[in-house]
Amino acid sequence: MSRVVPDISLILPCRNEERFLRNTLEEVCRFLASYGRSFEILVSDDSSTDGSKAIAEDYARGHPEVRIIPGAPARGKGAALSRGFAAARGTYAAFLDADLEIPVENLRQLLAALDEGVDIAIGSKSIGSTARQRPFVRRMLTGCYTAWVRLMLGSRLGDHQAGAKALRMDRCRAVLGRVKSPGWSWDTEMLIYAQQEGLRIRECAVTTQRQDRASRLQVFRDSIRVGRDVVRLRRQGNQLRHK
Repeated sequence: MSRVVPDISLILPCRNEERFLRNTLEEVCRFLASYGRSFEILVSDDSSTDGSKAIAEDYARGHPEVRIIPGAPARGKGAALSRGFAAARGTYAAFLDADLEIPVENLRQLLAALDEGVDIAIGSKSIGSTARQRPFVRRMLTGCYTAWVRLMLGSRLGDHQAGAKALRMDRCRAVLGRVKSPGWSWDTEMLIYAQQEGLRIRECAVTTQRQDRASRLQVFRDSIRVGRDVVRLRRQGNQLRHK
């Protein structure tokens, strides 16, 4: 296997995404090819039980820049992200949710921020001209969760959980190695550690496209889980101290 270092590694955490995955792979390959830099795409599969892995393997046969990172048993999105970042060879590494609720074109501004010297560029659904176009329940949950993280952990960020982030790997490997959450709070834990280390973080407004995804009940259940994880991080002594 070639050990050439690509400019960009794009991680797609995946569990049971057969409805979206082939179109997503086509879109991200087309975007990155047009971007003019070397790249790899890592499908980090969280032990999918549908046809996702077969779709990824079939696509990879004709696209050598695509790799599948398997994981078993299923542990959650955070575990898939940790495996993906551990396998990433790029100078920059980014991830997008596999359904492309945040379209791949949003990567352009995240990668540009890294070019300007930022260590971590994160998508934010809470800023920009389209922020108020999101469904009210989603906006309310994002706002409540952000307030909770600020209160409990002292974070100064406005959106911890949006599924689009890009990292300068030479600055972020140590932080990534500390993250233990296997679930949805992976992003928050990583960003708390990054702020502890004084890494430069920039929030970039992102656009979204509506996807027919989880029920409202599942959204509330996931919100409760990540809220509990914030309490766990506080109990472990991870409150940020600002001068």
